[in-house]
Amino acid sequence: MPVAHANDGGGSIRIPASNCGLYGLKPTRGRTPIGPHYSLPLFGMGIEFAVTKTVRDAAALLDAVEGPELGAMFDIPRPERPYAEAIEAAMTPKRIALSFSLPGTPEVDPFVRKALEDTAAYLSAQGHEIVEAAPDFDAGAFHDANCLAWSCFCASVLDAVCAAPGIDPTNAFFEEASLKVADYGRSASGTQLLGVFDVINAVSRSLGTFMADYDAFLLPLRRGQPQAIGAIDQNDAKHDARSFYDAIFDIYPFTALFNMTGQPALSLPVGDYEGVPIPVQLAGPMGREDTLLALARQLERDGQSGFMEPQIWAG
Repeated sequence: MPVAHANDGGGSIRIPASNCGLYGLKPTRGRTPIGPHYSLPLFGMGIEFAVTKTVRDAAALLDAVEGPELGAMFDIPRPERPYAEAIEAAMTPKRIALSFSLPGTPEVDPFVRKALEDTAAYLSAQGHEIVEAAPDFDAGAFHDANCLAWSCFCASVLDAVCAAPGIDPTNAFFEEASLKVADYGRSASGTQLLGVFDVINAVSRSLGTFMADYDAFLLPLRRGQPQAIGAIDQNDAKHDARSFYDAIFDIYPFTALFNMTGQPALSLPVGDYEGVPIPVQLAGPMGREDTLLALARQLERDGQSGFMEPQIWAG
């Protein structure tokens, strides 16, 4: 099966998939095992799965690896039928929210907007109801909490990496940005960490309420073309933890929300612009990977989405 393991704490399954013409599914929190060393990595935002060349590969792999693990803090309801079966079944019309932005995000480039409009128009032509709507939440609080959560996790990982060989966390071994992010994480108080969970709760309830009216949510994956390699200099002394965080999410402001809420989200390729794949993102209510995969399969089967083979590749 042509799949590659990946994990996603802020978009790290969906973002590489979006730039490579692949499918990238971030499952619902609790859908795939993440133990035994973690139960809620990155404050519950970290998820394990893969990138795939086809929707059928994603469905088959999810069938193979989903399910509860002994000793985990919680588990979620199992799917009613195998995902590989669900994506090929006759589909009933779905109610799909469409948005070109989220609270606090910049305007997307015209080619991104057109890709979303074309995808929505096709889904509408297949009988699905498209409703232009967006959730409402405190974007400032979201980013403050997300940055602190990432920084605390970075500090924990960096300290563990240093402890194993008995080295100090210095720029002899680590880039400047990593050290500053870890320093910010170490500075957090217990009260601040509880505040992160308060924001996770508030944002999750806002998104849960919003998604109660929809079967899926169609929105951008990135706002324009990907950053060039080296665009973010991790040894640039001007960066502190927050400016580094902002630089990372500048072009990808639409992915981390679903890590915080735990909802499933999927990146799928729908075309290209100047030779670079154009993705859209589908998100769903908790536990409804079946709906996202079935919609993606409909687009794939009808030639509206699909793996983009690069001009130069190892195969």
